Formats: sequence, C-alpha cells, structure tokens
Amino acid sequence: MTRKAPPSNVSQASRTGLRDVVGRRFNAPLRVYGAQFGRYAGGYKLAADRLVESFRGSSGHVVVFPICHLYHHCLELQIKSLVDLAHAILGEEMTLKRSHKIGDLWQQECRPLLERVLSPSSRANFDQVRECVSRFALFDPDGEFFRYPVDKERSPWEQPVESLDIYNMQREASMTLQLLDAFYSEMDSILECDGLAAP
Repeated sequence: MTRKAPPSNVSQASRTGLRDVVGRRFNAPLRVYGAQFGRYAGGYKLAADRLVESFRGSSGHVVVFPICHLYHHCLELQIKSLVDLAHAILGEEMTLKRSHKIGDLWQQECRPLLERVLSPSSRANFDQVRECVSRFALFDPDGEFFRYPVDKERSPWEQPVESLDIYNMQREASMTLQLLDAFYSEMDSILECDGLAAP
C-alpha cells in the first residue's frame, strides 16, 4: 500500500508543525500499518475511559459529547475489524463500509458473518451485543449526534432523553467491547489454525 503524499500547497513548515520534538515526553509515534481497526478502537476506548475518570458534574455538559463519540466510534471500529476478520476466514473479498450506522453494521453485516464462523457459546452473546449497540444507535444512529450540535440541514437533533449516566455507559460499552474482543480472539485462532494471517 502506498502512502498518500501531503498536498503540494501545504508548506514544509505547516507539515512539520505537529511533529515530535527531541526529548519531549508528549511525542507519540504515528504507526499505521493497514487496516488496524482494533488498534484504533483501543485508542478511542482508552481516551474515553480517561475522560470518564476525570469526569465531574460541572464540566459534564461539555465532555459528555466527546465521551459518547469516543465509545460510539470504538464500537464501530471494533465491529468493522470483526467484519474484516470474518471475510478473511471465509475467503471472501473484504469490503470496507463507509457507514457509521453501528446498528446496521452489527445487525445486517457483522452478525450474519459471525453466525457462520463463531462457536455456539460465542453466538449466545450476540443479543447482549445487539442491546448495547442498539442503545448507542438510539442516541446516534449515523455517528453524527455526538459530533455536531445540528444535523446536515442545520436543524437541532431530536433527543431521546435529556441526560444519561456516563458511568453506566462506560460499564456497558466496556462489557460489550470485551465480548467483541473475545470474538476477535476466537476468529484469530481459527486463522492461525488455517495458516492464515489476520488482515
């Protein structure tokens, strides 16, 4: 895979403005090696968990949106990683859906694939995943509600509730992500037994 070059009209100074500084403890490597949805998902979850740890009522009305978006996006990426892995096991072409509709991604794309590759004990947890994903989809079906204050027509969003419990959201997202991780591990083992590599 070839890397995309920065646009030619971007100055060298602009391109290096965010680069690391020798000895700075806030330097972070940007290592991207193909479709690493799981790695990205882990980063979003870690960031969300850290925000929840520092959550205080006075700032809650501000940080609730990034917290919810981070968990929503983490679930989306983890579901997409499972879709890729299931396609690899089944020997099917991998296609990346650009949709952010996690309810549809789970129910219409991911779950049918996992039904074909996972053990009955894992499949027994599918409804628990569906319930969590459906709750996130209720608030934010398109992945937009937690990112923007208005929709594409610049109209206010319809809100299903006036407030939510951030700690309960963290707990539910974490339990669901543990299940998704377990699905991934089981499929990764299947690939290893077949002598294939994860995408």
